[in-house]
Amino acid sequence: MVRIACLCLLLAAPLLAEEQVVDRVVRYVNADIITAGDIWERARAKADLMKRRGESLPSDPASWEAFRTEVLDDATEELVLVQEADRMGILIDDRPLKRQIRIEASRYSETLAHQSRLLEVRIRQSKIRTVKRYFANVHVSPEDVARAYESRKADFQRPTRHHAFRILVRPSTETQYEAISQRLLGVFRQSQVDPTAEIAAVVTPEVRRSYLDSRDAPQQRLDILADVAAQILAAAPQQPGKDTELLLEQARVSLQGIEKLRSPQQVREMLEALAGEVSAISEAAARREAFVAAARRVSEGPKADMGGDLGWQEPGDIGGETDQQIEALTPGTVSAVFESDGGLVLIYLAEREEARQRSLAEVSAELRTQIEDELYDLAVKRVVHSLVARAHIKDLEALSLQDIQDVVGTTENAATLSEGSEVEVIERPRLDDFGPGEAD
Repeated sequence: MVRIACLCLLLAAPLLAEEQVVDRVVRYVNADIITAGDIWERARAKADLMKRRGESLPSDPASWEAFRTEVLDDATEELVLVQEADRMGILIDDRPLKRQIRIEASRYSETLAHQSRLLEVRIRQSKIRTVKRYFANVHVSPEDVARAYESRKADFQRPTRHHAFRILVRPSTETQYEAISQRLLGVFRQSQVDPTAEIAAVVTPEVRRSYLDSRDAPQQRLDILADVAAQILAAAPQQPGKDTELLLEQARVSLQGIEKLRSPQQVREMLEALAGEVSAISEAAARREAFVAAARRVSEGPKADMGGDLGWQEPGDIGGETDQQIEALTPGTVSAVFESDGGLVLIYLAEREEARQRSLAEVSAELRTQIEDELYDLAVKRVVHSLVARAHIKDLEALSLQDIQDVVGTTENAATLSEGSEVEVIERPRLDDFGPGEAD
């Protein structure tokens, strides 16, 4: 499966050609060639796939050697499968492939050259899949599934799982407080030069002195600025001038912003009050509905619009303090307020299922798929091993480990290597080109 995923990332030119300009040959496989460029493309694709899966790239010469060997073996195995498809006369209907590529091309503005290369790769992939399916036609009977279930019962033990809901509220950040403070400060300053006398009189010398004295008390300073904004709105004339109207709008917006600011203590008090309200409800279904409604109203966590529904989870799925809180709850109860994910959290545990053995009926479809995949992979390995064993393979100069490291981007030479080196004309080899014992 990994090899097919790697192949999907490749847009290399086809290997078969009577005569073409390519970089140096790394390996002959029957009458076809694998070039350094092919290996570079596959190395990049494999490295990209590893990164997306969160896997680490090789870190020492031995692991880089294994990486290089695997890339070359992958290229060889795919080539012998394509050769077998051609020997069997397998033909691929390219019309649906062309239609799909045209759709993708219109979406991503791909060039005709790119479309042509993509078509070649997808035809190649289709040939490989067809050969694999031909030789790996597996059948799994109900008896096979039952026997596998008995031998793998331990794999189908379901651990304790729970269904919980979460409310997450994050306190306002210093940046948010500072932004509101700066907006209110602008109102504070502008009001003192406003043409409306009642507004200009709001900031008295005493207010100004209180503001200056609150330099080391941010909350007190914010309260003073908010009080000034409120007084300005109260003193507004019925028909303010243009400048005054702008000032009043700035004051309104600033006060609305203050209403959304929450300190950690305010968030904690709000959630504690909410937990008390929910816990006071006697009927479990009503408690759940009350918690869900509160989550929709105040939660900032994932799935807030669904009431903070975490779905069915097993221990370790969420992790951290949340798992510990859930473990301590009984169904129908609310947790204490705790810190998680940069905020303060409440959990409501709706249901818990204890650990149990899953029955054959529950797992039969899943188990059948597992067995089919295992048998398919085993059959494919046997076919590929047989084809490679029968193939005429001749290695030339191998790529150095430094080449491989460069081409996957671990050193500064990757761009240079990706352009290829020493370009030469390679003719399709004939059987008599192989040495003694290498051809039948």
